[in-house]
Amino acid sequence: MLLATAFLFTGGQAVWGMLALLGILVWEVARGEPLWKRTSIDRPLVILIAVLLLSALRSPWRSIALLAVAEFSVGAFVVLRAVVLSALHRRAFTHCFLVAWAIGGAVGGLLAIVSGLIASDGRAVLPHESASALGTTLAMATVLVLGLSTADRRAQRLSALLSAQVTFVGLALTWSRGAWAAAVVGLTVLVALTPVRRFAARALLPALLIAVVFLYLSPEWRTVGNRIRTTVDTHDPLSRLTIWHVVPRIVADHPVLGTGLNTFVLAYALYAPPPHIPGFPPHAHNLFLNFAAETGVAGLLAFVAFLWTGGLVIWRWYTRSLPGSQDRLNGGIVLALVAVALTHQLVDATLMSSSLAFGLYALFGLSVAEEVRNGT
Repeated sequence: MLLATAFLFTGGQAVWGMLALLGILVWEVARGEPLWKRTSIDRPLVILIAVLLLSALRSPWRSIALLAVAEFSVGAFVVLRAVVLSALHRRAFTHCFLVAWAIGGAVGGLLAIVSGLIASDGRAVLPHESASALGTTLAMATVLVLGLSTADRRAQRLSALLSAQVTFVGLALTWSRGAWAAAVVGLTVLVALTPVRRFAARALLPALLIAVVFLYLSPEWRTVGNRIRTTVDTHDPLSRLTIWHVVPRIVADHPVLGTGLNTFVLAYALYAPPPHIPGFPPHAHNLFLNFAAETGVAGLLAFVAFLWTGGLVIWRWYTRSLPGSQDRLNGGIVLALVAVALTHQLVDATLMSSSLAFGLYALFGLSVAEEVRNGT
């Protein structure tokens, strides 16, 4: 089921696999299997959930915040448990998981290309997945398949390189500039940590040429100038700068525990400059500012500590693996994927979605399983 969920991730449908994993958890626990495997990420995760719960209890919109905390807690617990136990049970699981993710990424890239070509505005979207969210998953998929292009078998290398071209063009058609920048950061990390530099140019140059042609012919090309001006206009209600200027006022009134998880759209309406658009924005278009507004300084610090712990575990996985080994390659790929996901969150908050958060939980789960296996 985990491999199927990884396959569904790029298309934004991982939540269905997560629900199935929850059912499997209940069944396994009823059979007497372990509820949890202790790892170094447990404490920061428990602290984060505790702070989110306190924030929800103090929230003006308590029911909404409590439901969001429950969704976050169950999602993180179910995915981390399943990934850790699976990776410990079977050493080859990590590679199989990444391959399943990559195959799903190629399929998602193909669907994105079709969507972008038939959409009236030329922007690729998928059911229940916005262009920005699709940008996050396709940027990660592009980095992943390039990382796997170092395989020994020629057929596997060719498949990975072709998949990278598909995911890259699909990424371009999302018109998500934040995802484009995140992909550049992720590819930089990947090239620095793995042997992929020998294959990256070979795969991406043709894809870049194709993407430029598609972008030029897209209806979105004629409005890109207006979109850029809107982004930097502090007087435009749709501008990210306008939203970011409001966040400090929200934090000033709710400094410690914020307004409650998943309540940004409600809190923003109380502070937004006119003319306010009802129901906009759903989040702060910056994951860290979003946590500051919704969970206060305490929630932001707890969230950063959770990310820091996970990042350190991945780094130790990479640095302590033998150069040239599969473990070393996997650690480098996982580091690059986390870099992609978190870079995009500086201008968006797509990881607030449970389907997309699956990817981050899974990457942390793979890394802490490796840490437990090696006794470090």
